Amino acid sequence: MSSAINDSQEMRTGSPEPPPRETRDWSGVLETGCTECGFPAGELTPQETAHRLRDVMPGWEEALRSDDVRHRPMPTVWSPVEYACHVRDLCRLLPARLSMILSFDNPEYPDWDQDAAAQEHAYWTEEPLAIADDLSRWAAAAAAALEACSTAQGERTGRRSGGRTLTLNQLCATFLHEVHHHLRDAGGGRSGQSAQDRAEIIDLLQRFFSAFVPGPAVHRGAGILREALLPEAVIIRAGNGSTAVYGVAEFIEPRVELLSRGELLGFREWADSARIDLFGDIAQLWCGYAKSWSQDGLDHRGRGLKGIHCVRASTGWRISSIIWEDEREGLPIPLFPPLPRLDD
Repeated sequence: MSSAINDSQEMRTGSPEPPPRETRDWSGVLETGCTECGFPAGELTPQETAHRLRDVMPGWEEALRSDDVRHRPMPTVWSPVEYACHVRDLCRLLPARLSMILSFDNPEYPDWDQDAAAQEHAYWTEEPLAIADDLSRWAAAAAAALEACSTAQGERTGRRSGGRTLTLNQLCATFLHEVHHHLRDAGGGRSGQSAQDRAEIIDLLQRFFSAFVPGPAVHRGAGILREALLPEAVIIRAGNGSTAVYGVAEFIEPRVELLSRGELLGFREWADSARIDLFGDIAQLWCGYAKSWSQDGLDHRGRGLKGIHCVRASTGWRISSIIWEDEREGLPIPLFPPLPRLDD
């Protein structure tokens, strides 16, 4: 803590060393996704972007309440408050770019030098609570501007100065990726939580997802599930207005049979984002997940959302209930902070 306080005092009274100039082509996420933060490849409509932008803002509010909000993890890596200033400015610039792309044919946006902006406005001196208010206000303005766009306008184009031509839908995806990615950089979702509890819950979550494996390892996976779940745990699948409710055995046994038959080749399921809320001996997780497999010569992928309740039992953290629904058209997955690694 004292180190963070000293860093904070030094950054307010002096000018820290600037990070190396940003040279990354952030639009590459459209084709490949982002392996660092888990953001998926592809485009987003303005309406989807507005929805997901609002979803991710609580993570930024939390990041700006952390004790080390001014601390730089390395001398040339921004602190959480500096990342928040950058994202605030991205939100501030977006409505003007949307106006240009809707008003003109393939306009070229004015150049914006993010490194120069950070130095000019001394991001490191900004007050976290003031930035939290600014970010909330500009994110709301960006979301409103996005919602004012129509789906039919998604293929209109605009050009970055000296760079790539993007459709409106592509611009939305690259914008939201930066908001999402920099939340990971800023450590969103960690404040007010015991580091040990957080690590144990992430490990529990990873063990749960690792249990769904085909072939000979399926019985070992069933054992992992029994260890992760309380004996009285309730698991509910929802979707299309119906529900299926399982006890532990009712949930595990059909999956062991399915994964044992050899029909699902290379089946894998994993968590790619999560919001973790802790209070004493209970925890709640909202968890985005993905899955992939091959069957009958065809490759399949899917995504969905799980709500997971955990409790600290005598043997450690256990899962007391799970509810999930797979993604479908018109029901996008909320954008939660990327799932942190245990070594973060």
